Amino acid sequence: MSYFLISFIIALVATRIGVYLAVAHLDKNNKPRPETTFLGIRIHHYLYGIIITIFAVLFNSQILLGIGLALFIDELPVILMGGQTHEENYSPLANIGVIVFGILVIILNQEILNLLLS
Repeated sequence: MSYFLISFIIALVATRIGVYLAVAHLDKNNKPRPETTFLGIRIHHYLYGIIITIFAVLFNSQILLGIGLALFIDELPVILMGGQTHEENYSPLANIGVIVFGILVIILNQEILNLLLS
């Protein structure tokens, strides 16, 4: 198993767990804790994933690529659903989407490595 796959799987599982743990940080109005914003734009973890993936390509790093893609893939189903709420991050549809996209990355891992890091 490559460093890419190991880092991808660990980061994806950790991110999914983090999404669920965020629910434990609800305020008295049952709203998620304040999220990171930049110039009034809410920063989602897929943006960190894109930035990390760019660095992975620049530095030819399988580990960074695995982490970056995991952060991106974790939020991709919500993006495709047009999700607007925190609850949509851990909806059954989002969970199924993460599993499907995660399996696709695992199946296509060598092609991804050849495309982005060769």
